[in-house]
Amino acid sequence: RPACSKACEAGALAIKREMERALPSVALDTFPITGWELTAEPELRVGDTRIETYPAHSGPGTPEAGLRGVVRKAGNFEIVGQPEGRVLARIYPGPFGPAVTTRYRADDGIPLFSVGRQDVPLLERAARENLPVFVKAPVRRIPNCRTSNVAGTLPGVSTDEILYVAHAETVYNGPGASDNTASMIAMLMLAHAISGTRPERTFTFLASTAEEMGSLGAAHYAETRKANGTLSRIKVCVNLDSLTYGPNLHITTTDRELERMILDIHRDLEIRSEPKTFFHD
Repeated sequence: RPACSKACEAGALAIKREMERALPSVALDTFPITGWELTAEPELRVGDTRIETYPAHSGPGTPEAGLRGVVRKAGNFEIVGQPEGRVLARIYPGPFGPAVTTRYRADDGIPLFSVGRQDVPLLERAARENLPVFVKAPVRRIPNCRTSNVAGTLPGVSTDEILYVAHAETVYNGPGASDNTASMIAMLMLAHAISGTRPERTFTFLASTAEEMGSLGAAHYAETRKANGTLSRIKVCVNLDSLTYGPNLHITTTDRELERMILDIHRDLEIRSEPKTFFHD
Protein backbone atom coordinates (compact mmCIF):
# COMPACT_ATOMS: atom_id res chain seq x y z
CA ARG A 1 0.00 0.00 0.00
CA PRO A 2 2.42 2.76 -1.09
CA ALA A 3 1.30 6.30 -0.33
CA CYS A 4 -0.98 7.74 -3.04
CA SER A 5 -2.01 4.29 -4.28
CA LYS A 6 -5.66 3.18 -4.39
CA ALA A 7 -4.76 0.42 -1.94
CA CYS A 8 -3.34 2.92 0.55
CA GLU A 9 -6.45 5.10 0.43
CA ALA A 10 -8.70 2.03 0.76
CA GLY A 11 -6.64 1.07 3.81
CA ALA A 12 -7.11 4.54 5.31
CA LEU A 13 -10.89 4.20 4.96
CA ALA A 14 -10.80 0.76 6.60
CA ILE A 15 -8.76 2.17 9.51
CA LYS A 16 -11.23 5.06 9.84
CA ARG A 17 -14.14 2.64 10.08
CA GLU A 18 -12.31 0.60 12.73
CA MET A 19 -11.46 3.70 14.78
CA GLU A 20 -15.09 4.83 14.60
CA ARG A 21 -16.09 1.60 16.34
CA ALA A 22 -13.92 2.57 19.34
CA LEU A 23 -13.53 6.36 19.46
CA PRO A 24 -16.06 9.21 19.54
CA SER A 25 -14.06 11.55 17.30
CA VAL A 26 -12.36 10.34 14.10
CA ALA A 27 -11.19 12.36 11.10
CA LEU A 28 -9.72 11.54 7.69
CA ASP A 29 -7.21 14.21 6.62
CA THR A 30 -6.38 14.03 2.90
CA PHE A 31 -3.63 16.25 1.51
CA PRO A 32 -1.39 16.44 -1.59
CA ILE A 33 2.17 15.19 -1.91
CA THR A 34 4.45 14.29 -4.79
CA GLY A 35 4.01 10.58 -5.38
CA TRP A 36 6.45 8.02 -6.76
CA GLU A 37 5.99 4.78 -8.69
CA LEU A 38 7.80 2.31 -10.91
CA THR A 39 6.70 2.38 -14.54
CA ALA A 40 8.30 -0.92 -15.60
CA GLU A 41 9.59 -4.13 -14.05
CA PRO A 42 13.10 -3.53 -12.66
CA GLU A 43 15.93 -5.45 -14.29
CA LEU A 44 19.53 -6.20 -13.33
CA ARG A 45 21.76 -8.38 -15.53
CA VAL A 46 25.30 -9.41 -14.66
CA GLY A 47 26.83 -10.91 -17.76
CA ASP A 48 24.13 -13.31 -19.01
CA THR A 49 22.53 -13.77 -15.58
CA ARG A 50 19.45 -11.84 -14.49
CA ILE A 51 19.13 -11.34 -10.73
CA GLU A 52 16.27 -9.98 -8.64
CA THR A 53 16.51 -6.28 -7.83
CA TYR A 54 14.36 -3.33 -6.76
CA PRO A 55 15.19 0.37 -6.79
CA ALA A 56 15.05 2.25 -3.51
CA HIS A 57 11.61 3.64 -2.72
CA SER A 58 11.24 7.37 -3.54
CA GLY A 59 14.65 7.43 -5.21
CA PRO A 60 15.71 8.24 -8.76
CA GLY A 61 15.27 5.65 -11.48
CA THR A 62 17.15 4.99 -14.69
CA PRO A 63 16.50 6.20 -18.22
CA GLU A 64 13.96 4.12 -20.16
CA ALA A 65 16.84 2.48 -22.04
CA GLY A 66 18.60 1.52 -18.79
CA LEU A 67 22.28 1.90 -17.83
CA ARG A 68 25.31 -0.16 -18.84
CA GLY A 69 28.65 -0.44 -17.08
CA VAL A 70 30.76 -2.70 -14.90
CA VAL A 71 30.69 -3.52 -11.19
CA ARG A 72 33.14 -1.97 -8.77
CA LYS A 73 33.30 -2.95 -5.10
CA ALA A 74 33.43 0.16 -2.93
CA GLY A 75 32.00 -0.65 0.48
CA ASN A 76 28.99 -2.31 -1.14
CA PHE A 77 28.89 -2.25 -4.94
CA GLU A 78 28.73 0.40 -7.64
CA ILE A 79 27.95 0.27 -11.33
CA VAL A 80 30.36 2.53 -13.16
CA GLY A 81 30.46 3.65 -16.77
CA GLN A 82 33.32 2.94 -19.10
CA PRO A 83 35.83 4.28 -19.79
CA GLU A 84 35.20 7.37 -17.63
CA GLY A 85 34.49 5.43 -14.41
CA ARG A 86 31.54 7.63 -13.42
CA VAL A 87 29.21 6.09 -10.83
CA LEU A 88 25.89 5.29 -12.54
CA ALA A 89 24.15 3.35 -9.76
CA ARG A 90 24.74 1.78 -6.36
CA ILE A 91 23.82 -1.74 -5.24
CA TYR A 92 22.86 -2.58 -1.68
CA PRO A 93 22.92 -6.28 -0.67
CA GLY A 94 20.11 -6.87 1.79
CA PRO A 95 20.14 -9.22 4.79
CA PHE A 96 17.68 -11.69 3.22
CA GLY A 97 17.60 -14.10 0.29
CA PRO A 98 15.00 -12.11 -1.67
CA ALA A 99 15.75 -8.54 -2.69
CA VAL A 100 13.84 -6.24 -0.32
CA THR A 101 13.17 -2.60 -1.10
CA THR A 102 15.08 -0.04 0.91
CA ARG A 103 14.40 3.69 1.31
CA TYR A 104 16.37 6.24 -0.67
CA ARG A 105 18.32 8.49 1.69
CA ALA A 106 21.07 9.93 -0.51
CA ASP A 107 20.92 13.38 -2.08
CA ASP A 108 23.26 12.85 -5.02
CA GLY A 109 20.69 11.63 -7.54
CA ILE A 110 22.42 8.27 -8.09
CA PRO A 111 19.94 5.34 -8.24
CA LEU A 112 20.17 2.73 -5.48
CA PHE A 113 19.22 -0.91 -6.06
CA SER A 114 18.75 -3.76 -3.58
CA VAL A 115 19.69 -7.39 -4.21
CA GLY A 116 19.41 -10.55 -2.11
CA ARG A 117 22.41 -11.76 -0.17
CA GLN A 118 22.67 -14.92 -2.29
CA ASP A 119 23.68 -12.75 -5.29
CA VAL A 120 26.70 -11.19 -3.57
CA PRO A 121 29.17 -13.85 -4.87
CA LEU A 122 28.10 -13.11 -8.45
CA LEU A 123 28.62 -9.37 -7.93
CA GLU A 124 32.04 -10.03 -6.39
CA ARG A 125 32.99 -12.15 -9.42
CA ALA A 126 31.71 -9.42 -11.74
CA ALA A 127 33.96 -6.89 -9.98
CA ARG A 128 36.99 -9.19 -10.34
CA GLU A 129 36.36 -10.15 -13.95
CA ASN A 130 35.00 -6.85 -15.26
CA LEU A 131 31.73 -8.46 -16.40
CA PRO A 132 29.24 -6.22 -18.23
CA VAL A 133 26.23 -5.10 -16.17
CA PHE A 134 22.86 -3.74 -17.29
CA VAL A 135 20.30 -2.16 -14.94
CA LYS A 136 16.90 -0.68 -15.67
CA ALA A 137 14.15 0.77 -13.47
CA PRO A 138 12.27 3.78 -14.86
CA VAL A 139 10.18 5.68 -12.32
CA ARG A 140 7.87 8.66 -12.40
CA ARG A 141 6.91 11.42 -10.01
CA ILE A 142 3.23 12.19 -9.53
CA PRO A 143 2.55 15.83 -8.59
CA ASN A 144 -0.37 16.66 -6.30
CA CYS A 145 -1.43 13.08 -5.64
CA ARG A 146 -3.68 12.64 -2.61
CA THR A 147 -2.91 10.63 0.50
CA SER A 148 -4.58 10.46 3.92
CA ASN A 149 -3.86 10.43 7.64
CA VAL A 150 -6.50 9.08 10.00
CA ALA A 151 -6.73 10.44 13.56
CA GLY A 152 -9.09 9.40 16.34
CA THR A 153 -9.42 10.85 19.84
CA LEU A 154 -10.80 9.67 23.18
CA PRO A 155 -11.25 12.75 25.42
CA GLY A 156 -9.86 12.52 28.93
CA VAL A 157 -10.41 14.46 32.13
CA SER A 158 -7.46 16.64 31.07
CA THR A 159 -6.71 18.05 27.62
CA ASP A 160 -3.10 16.94 28.16
CA GLU A 161 -2.63 14.39 25.43
CA ILE A 162 -0.91 11.07 24.84
CA LEU A 163 -0.43 10.55 21.10
CA TYR A 164 0.04 7.09 19.60
CA VAL A 165 1.37 6.95 16.03
CA ALA A 166 1.70 4.03 13.62
CA HIS A 167 2.27 4.55 9.91
CA ALA A 168 -0.35 2.90 7.73
CA GLU A 169 1.35 2.75 4.33
CA THR A 170 3.98 0.30 3.17
CA VAL A 171 6.69 0.24 0.52
CA TYR A 172 6.20 -1.85 -2.60
CA ASN A 173 7.75 -5.32 -2.34
CA GLY A 174 8.58 -4.67 1.31
CA PRO A 175 7.76 -6.69 4.46
CA GLY A 176 4.54 -4.73 4.94
CA ALA A 177 3.02 -7.17 7.44
CA SER A 178 5.73 -6.17 9.92
CA ASP A 179 6.39 -2.68 8.59
CA ASN A 180 3.91 -1.59 9.62
CA THR A 181 0.57 -3.37 9.45
CA ALA A 182 1.03 -5.37 12.66
CA SER A 183 1.92 -2.22 14.62
CA MET A 184 -1.17 -0.50 13.18
CA ILE A 185 -3.31 -3.42 14.38
CA ALA A 186 -1.73 -3.19 17.85
CA MET A 187 -2.60 0.52 17.98
CA LEU A 188 -6.21 -0.17 16.97
CA MET A 189 -6.42 -2.89 19.63
CA LEU A 190 -5.30 -0.34 22.22
CA ALA A 191 -7.99 2.07 21.02
CA HIS A 192 -10.60 -0.67 21.46
CA ALA A 193 -9.21 -1.62 24.87
CA ILE A 194 -9.82 1.87 26.30
CA SER A 195 -13.02 2.55 24.35
CA GLY A 196 -15.86 3.88 26.47
CA THR A 197 -13.62 4.94 29.36
CA ARG A 198 -12.80 8.41 30.67
CA PRO A 199 -9.00 8.36 31.05
CA GLU A 200 -7.10 10.92 33.10
CA ARG A 201 -5.49 12.27 29.93
CA THR A 202 -6.79 12.51 26.37
CA PHE A 203 -5.69 9.71 24.02
CA THR A 204 -5.18 10.32 20.31
CA PHE A 205 -4.34 7.65 17.72
CA LEU A 206 -2.74 8.67 14.43
CA ALA A 207 -2.49 6.36 11.43
CA SER A 208 0.00 8.34 9.40
CA THR A 209 0.75 8.15 5.70
CA ALA A 210 3.93 8.59 3.63
CA GLU A 211 6.25 7.60 6.49
CA GLU A 212 8.38 5.73 3.96
CA MET A 213 8.76 8.97 2.00
CA GLY A 214 10.25 10.93 4.88
CA SER A 215 7.43 10.93 7.48
CA LEU A 216 5.37 13.36 5.39
CA GLY A 217 2.09 12.38 7.03
CA ALA A 218 3.37 12.88 10.58
CA ALA A 219 4.91 16.22 9.58
CA HIS A 220 1.61 17.33 8.03
CA TYR A 221 -0.26 16.34 11.19
CA ALA A 222 2.19 18.26 13.39
CA GLU A 223 1.86 21.36 11.22
CA THR A 224 -1.93 21.11 11.34
CA ARG A 225 -1.92 20.83 15.13
CA LYS A 226 0.50 23.74 15.35
CA ALA A 227 -1.71 25.88 13.10
CA ASN A 228 -4.84 25.27 15.20
CA GLY A 229 -2.96 25.91 18.45
CA THR A 230 -3.24 22.40 19.94
CA LEU A 231 0.24 20.97 19.36
CA SER A 232 1.36 21.91 22.88
CA ARG A 233 -1.32 19.64 24.36
CA ILE A 234 0.70 16.59 23.32
CA LYS A 235 2.81 15.64 26.32
CA VAL A 236 3.86 12.11 25.29
CA CYS A 237 4.21 10.66 21.79
CA VAL A 238 4.54 6.88 21.38
CA ASN A 239 5.54 5.78 17.87
CA LEU A 240 4.89 2.11 17.06
CA ASP A 241 6.96 0.76 14.18
CA SER A 242 7.87 -2.76 13.10
CA LEU A 243 6.85 -4.29 16.44
CA THR A 244 6.84 -7.83 15.05
CA TYR A 245 10.38 -7.90 13.66
CA GLY A 246 11.48 -9.27 17.04
CA PRO A 247 12.30 -11.15 18.98
CA ASN A 248 13.78 -8.29 21.01
CA LEU A 249 11.77 -5.10 21.39
CA HIS A 250 13.75 -1.93 20.63
CA ILE A 251 12.83 1.09 22.76
CA THR A 252 14.07 4.51 21.68
CA THR A 253 13.01 7.26 24.05
CA THR A 254 13.88 10.59 25.65
CA ASP A 255 11.97 9.65 28.82
CA ARG A 256 13.69 7.48 31.43
CA GLU A 257 10.45 6.97 33.37
CA LEU A 258 8.66 5.69 30.25
CA GLU A 259 11.60 3.39 29.52
CA ARG A 260 11.44 1.90 33.03
CA MET A 261 7.67 1.44 32.80
CA ILE A 262 7.91 -0.50 29.52
CA LEU A 263 10.68 -2.69 30.94
CA ASP A 264 8.67 -3.34 34.11
CA ILE A 265 5.63 -4.41 32.04
CA HIS A 266 7.86 -6.63 29.94
CA ARG A 267 9.24 -8.29 33.10
CA ASP A 268 5.85 -8.64 34.80
CA LEU A 269 4.41 -10.39 31.72
CA GLU A 270 7.41 -12.76 31.74
CA ILE A 271 8.09 -12.19 28.05
CA ARG A 272 11.07 -14.32 27.10
CA SER A 273 13.17 -11.89 25.12
CA GLU A 274 15.71 -9.17 25.81
CA PRO A 275 14.48 -5.65 25.10
CA LYS A 276 17.09 -3.15 23.92
CA THR A 277 16.83 0.48 24.95
CA PHE A 278 18.31 3.50 23.23
CA PHE A 279 18.10 6.69 25.27
CA HIS A 280 18.38 10.12 23.64
CA ASP A 281 18.80 13.31 25.64
